[in-house]
Amino acid sequence: MKLIIKYGEKEIEVIPSLTILDNLEANDINVGYQCREGYCGACCMKLLSGNVEYIEEPMAFCDEGEILPCVCKALTNIHISKIVLASNNTPTQTQLLTTRPSHFQG
Repeated sequence: MKLIIKYGEKEIEVIPSLTILDNLEANDINVGYQCREGYCGACCMKLLSGNVEYIEEPMAFCDEGEILPCVCKALTNIHISKIVLASNNTPTQTQLLTTRPSHFQG
């Protein structure tokens, strides 16, 4: 069974051995990231539909309905999107928390 990742207007076929982030990059979709290990939260995305499995327990904070594509794989077809900045072009509280190391979160 082929799995699909939908990101914006693009749909890509999943390579099962790769994380979601690696699948996106393999298809020339640039996603911001820093650590690739679930620590920083820079790659945090909205999971609009589908199911994922974490291959490592993430240390960064994400809200419900958000994922860290650097440490998870698609279990079903998924639809993901970037987290959008607030209308005044400043990060939301969640975005601020996900860019701080977890030991600084209060």
